[in-house]
Amino acid sequence: MFKSKKDLIVDKLREYGIEIYHEDKYSDEEIIMAEGMTITCKKNEVFINFHITTRPSKSARIIYLLMKEIKNISNLYIGDDFVVDKNGNYIDGNEASNYHIENLKKKTISEFMSEQEQIFYLNNAKTYYNC
Repeated sequence: MFKSKKDLIVDKLREYGIEIYHEDKYSDEEIIMAEGMTITCKKNEVFINFHITTRPSKSARIIYLLMKEIKNISNLYIGDDFVVDKNGNYIDGNEASNYHIENLKKKTISEFMSEQEQIFYLNNAKTYYNC
């Protein structure tokens, strides 16, 4: 039985324990949303985009896996990194990088403020018990 590129890719990802979240088909392309990436299959081409937080070593292993172990993928293209914002919007390229950096800054400041608040209460709280 002949398998499509998408089916071969899905089988290979599952073989290596990579979680697949969703598969979809639009007119001339099939899309796989998997752990840390999206893969789009068009006629003779495969496009892969990695989530902004995917480590380069994991990206390299996935690319190697697709190119080496699936023989009929000859045109593999690597797209921009992406992120999905809190409203569910897909952002890619430099805009995704900037969005991710801003979120990291906000998270770091929030964690710092929370730690400072805990330290303040630990140092200034009056307790009735001695340890």
